[in-house]
Amino acid sequence: MYRNICLIGLPFSGKTSFGKKLSNQCHLGFLETDTMIEYKYRGSLPKILEHTSPRNFLYKEENVATTVDCYNTVISTGGSLVYSNESMKHFQTNLQCKIIHLDISYNTFKEKVDETCFQSRGIVNPNHLTMKEFYYQRKNLYDLYSDVSINMDDKEIGFKKLLNETYDIGKHIYETKLDPKMFDSFTTV
Repeated sequence: MYRNICLIGLPFSGKTSFGKKLSNQCHLGFLETDTMIEYKYRGSLPKILEHTSPRNFLYKEENVATTVDCYNTVISTGGSLVYSNESMKHFQTNLQCKIIHLDISYNTFKEKVDETCFQSRGIVNPNHLTMKEFYYQRKNLYDLYSDVSINMDDKEIGFKKLLNETYDIGKHIYETKLDPKMFDSFTTV
């Protein structure tokens, strides 16, 4: 059984906004790996990327991601985390995440992103690909690591599908958190 839910996907797919909504509805914790990176390296993603190469940033991202240890949590990853096999294996195996790809079509991606916002949003493009190449490279990696993919072009329908997909996990985690038997192993002093 899964003990965490991990959201992966392109920028503007809704990982953070829907991750927070999902954590509230399922009464789970919420963790955002980009925020952890900003805290550890004391700056916004764009500022960090100003002072380091994309490859060095990916190393820093992996360093942070592989230290995550949580239960009963919705995890919103940075979109570039899928460049790290070690990080993704950590989320799959050690954190026992159900990994959900919040998928958006290329047309939706194009509507929301232009190449000038890569730098302002802190989007890592380590291979200096065109926007279309970048989209398909990332999409292939998300599909490789995800347990399920949910189309988020229509946000309302997408969120309903996300809730349905995670209902059993959230219910199991929530019931486990409230199960009085979980305290049987504790002794009183």
